[in-house]
Amino acid sequence: MSKNLRWKTSFFSSNYKIFDEEKQVGALKTRFFSSKILGILNDTSVMFKPKGFLKQYIEIIKEGSNEVVGVITFNSFMTNAIIIINGTSHNWKYTNAWNTKWHLFIDNILEIKYKSSYSKGKINSSSEDNTLLLTGLFVHLYYVRTMVVIFIALLPVWISALNN
Repeated sequence: MSKNLRWKTSFFSSNYKIFDEEKQVGALKTRFFSSKILGILNDTSVMFKPKGFLKQYIEIIKEGSNEVVGVITFNSFMTNAIIIINGTSHNWKYTNAWNTKWHLFIDNILEIKYKSSYSKGKINSSSEDNTLLLTGLFVHLYYVRTMVVIFIALLPVWISALNN
């Protein structure tokens, strides 16, 4: 059965709202002064918790029981990720140069398609796994946040180079 959802966020916000038709059915919420992000979709609630320093990865923790149900690892160029949930491996990757489309695959079979434009997007899924749906959106949010941090960190270098 195909599931069609949409999501939206505000300018410079790290909080995403997820909708089925007009009804809000989920969200990705950042915690104030925390690197953890809470994902909620229907009856599923998971926490995304960054771990490690140089080789960072994300634990996916089931809220309530604090059970680690998955892990996300990233490649060095921030173009794809491996998601393991309950022992099953999924490949996440951007599918266009503008990073506005990304897909989740299992054994090279497309499971979930995501599409974004500025502050909103769509999710089309053949999977009923709410944790997987949330994780695919979370990885995009993580990449966007990382690129903003890199941009802000390098901004003084670029300004200095332009002034010379």
